[in-house]
Amino acid sequence: MTGLSLSKKIMGSAILLVIVCGGVTTWNTSREAERRLLPVINRKSVAVGQAVNAVLTRALDYGVPFERLNGTEEYFDKIISQPQNRDLAYLAVTDRSGKILYSAGKGLEEVSNLFAREAEKCNVAPHKIYSDSFTDNSLPVSAGGETLGALHLGVRKTFVRETLRNVLFDSFTVMLVSLLITFELLFFLVTRTVINPITDMESFFRRGAQNDFSSPPEIVPVGEIGRFTRTLHAWVDRLRAACEKTSAPGINFAPSLEAENALRHGNLYLIRPPLFILVFAEAMSMSFMPIYTSTLVDPAATWISREVIIGLPISVFMLCWGCAQPLCGMWADRFGIRSAFISGSIMTAIGLTCSGFAHSLPELLAYRAVGGVGYGMMFITSTTYVATHTDSTNRTRGMAMFLSVFFAGSLCGTAIGSILAERIGYANVFLLSGSLAFFSTFFIYFWLSVIPQTKRVVEKSAPGKFTIQMRKSRNKYIMFMRNLRFLALTFLVAIPAKMCLTGFMNYTAPLFLRELECGQSSIGRVLMTYGLVMIVVAPLAGRLADRLGNRRLFVQIGSAIAGAGLLVTYFLPNMQGVMISIGLLGLAHAIGVPSQLALLPEICRKETTHFGHGTVMGIFRLIERTGSIVGPLLAGVLIASVGFAGTFFGIGVLTLSGIFIFTIIISLTESGDDGE
Repeated sequence: MTGLSLSKKIMGSAILLVIVCGGVTTWNTSREAERRLLPVINRKSVAVGQAVNAVLTRALDYGVPFERLNGTEEYFDKIISQPQNRDLAYLAVTDRSGKILYSAGKGLEEVSNLFAREAEKCNVAPHKIYSDSFTDNSLPVSAGGETLGALHLGVRKTFVRETLRNVLFDSFTVMLVSLLITFELLFFLVTRTVINPITDMESFFRRGAQNDFSSPPEIVPVGEIGRFTRTLHAWVDRLRAACEKTSAPGINFAPSLEAENALRHGNLYLIRPPLFILVFAEAMSMSFMPIYTSTLVDPAATWISREVIIGLPISVFMLCWGCAQPLCGMWADRFGIRSAFISGSIMTAIGLTCSGFAHSLPELLAYRAVGGVGYGMMFITSTTYVATHTDSTNRTRGMAMFLSVFFAGSLCGTAIGSILAERIGYANVFLLSGSLAFFSTFFIYFWLSVIPQTKRVVEKSAPGKFTIQMRKSRNKYIMFMRNLRFLALTFLVAIPAKMCLTGFMNYTAPLFLRELECGQSSIGRVLMTYGLVMIVVAPLAGRLADRLGNRRLFVQIGSAIAGAGLLVTYFLPNMQGVMISIGLLGLAHAIGVPSQLALLPEICRKETTHFGHGTVMGIFRLIERTGSIVGPLLAGVLIASVGFAGTFFGIGVLTLSGIFIFTIIISLTESGDDGE
């Protein structure tokens, strides 16, 4: 309890310090941005105006009549559409009387009458005109020493407020990510240097009271606890030497099963940092992957719709992730967890780094395939590590730890990746994420080396055993396919849930938000809503489901919320609607997905008894993964056919229809024997 209390004090103090420092930094940043932003925008609009005016003057100097500057409005459209000119609402050229000759953009109807009223001032020198919505910066247009009219650049007044709001949101996002990273770092350090040593010493002294001095606590490199553990090791060495001289009976120095279990359970925390780093690295590209893919699509490729092509990298990644897990599980069994995790990290790093340098869609697909295999290897290795370092008394807590780290890394990576993409570009974000993934291999190499690698002895197959195993495997799948309730849960609930995740959140939402001209940071903030809701709601929903025991009800509620959530964006097609839909999707999955896994043994009692829980879960997961693969492709087909609104409506109705039919099937087969 002393170590636990101390750890809470340390982590609480550090998190409070991060909150205070983050709050002060956010306040100072917003004030400084507000003070400097407006002059910068004005200077920038003047610079753009001077550049445009120079182009107009050059054309006039070549003798082109002022009333016949063909292509001017197209040129203005090109300037306004550039991302760096989001502050510009319109560009216009007026004659000496203030009449508009050329224009592009929106809002001119509000200021056109002001042009005529202020024409005399605009024709003489740079001048500002203020309206309710715009600040107009005008420059005189001259040729041959004669003033012909004026160039007007309209800056949206709301742009300053929007920019300040984005700065504030980005600051809060960075503070939230800092909190999660601080928690992960401190959890590792405190567990490594305080909690585990004290727990190990408590276990050692308890065993020592029974003359068992095997496996003394691991030496901590620094601090008072480090000096104490070194002293304790020296004392054990002297005691062992004295016992060997006197041949004292009943004193054990050989490793015991209790000591080995204590070491294995105590080292569970070591998987947290590399898992967090690797998930963080992969999630950095989540918010812009469809947008990045669209830049590589060849417009001449007409053999398949552009929308479907954009979804291919996500589907290929999910396919390789799912297919790699069985093979990677065998790799971990044969060669050990540490080597499998390092191999997966290196493959993920290669896939991410090379994705940033892809020059065509086939290249990107190949790199995403490599990354998917590596990520699948990491995923199955991490779950294997948790399974081998826990037992029936703490396995649920171990898997909860795994999921919390996974979602925390995904949330942080999505948020930071979107902010960086807006500032340093997609390629540099891929390079940075690849570097982070590669960094995790060093952690695994140096820290997991203290644990004996878990390997499973692979026996040689007897002659004809492979044929028997294949026949058993075929019979196994036939037995599952006859279970109507299993099919209903898998195809009507689990697969639509995965389709909502990859088809809507990972694919459709970023493209739709970009269609609404949302910045990359805003897209990332919207997507991170899913992870936030999952982190907060999932533990509460799990405890409530355990208490009530009605897993089917939670599955039904979760799927209903997911389907209804997608319909929100159909009726509210803006950024707020997408955020509500993604938040509801996170709520739905927090409520329904864990209950799906808990409901599975109830509807597959025969299969669980016959094949075991692990086999049932593996087949369910394998089939469920098809939803992740099909999701982006289905969304692409729907977008190409019926647009974004039709896609939201279609996936939402599909999800609601699935849970409706599932409810009917479960109700009709409730009295049957597992659906047979």
